[in-house]
Amino acid sequence: MKYFAQRPDYEQQRADREIHTRDGVYHFSQDQKLLEQKIDEQEPDHLYRIIMSSGDTQMNQQQTEEWAKQTLESQGIHNYMLVAHAGAQGHTDHPHVHVLIPTNELLNRQQLNSLRDAAETQYKIQQSQIQERQKLVNLPDEASQGMKQTNGGKGTEIESEKPERRRQTDYQLGR
Repeated sequence: MKYFAQRPDYEQQRADREIHTRDGVYHFSQDQKLLEQKIDEQEPDHLYRIIMSSGDTQMNQQQTEEWAKQTLESQGIHNYMLVAHAGAQGHTDHPHVHVLIPTNELLNRQQLNSLRDAAETQYKIQQSQIQERQKLVNLPDEASQGMKQTNGGKGTEIESEKPERRRQTDYQLGR
């Protein structure tokens, strides 16, 4: 947990990122014991470490967190701890989320592929909501920045219904 909660940011300073669970927001520096206790009390057989990325380099921290939460919840995964590395809290140009999933269930390949498909669906839903909000407000805002896609790092805007972007959900399985 410390690895992804306190990774260095762009300036190589250790950041104390927020750890999101279904029941609240925590900080590793203040809540480490409590978070470890939460996991220990569950006595999980498995502790999955998953890295999720929508491939949209313009997503900010809030968008990245919401996208990940909605993806997990849509798949019935309600017991998780996630940390977003995006925006000011990022350490790369690729917004992503580190997720811990303590469970007694052995996740199979089909379930992991379903999680990947759900991530794509949730991304499309989120982008549609941002577009609708923009239509209502008719003013540019920070959320609209998530609509820009990059193409191979060249910064090219793509204006197609199906944007070409790198979609990635890395699975790092461990016990």
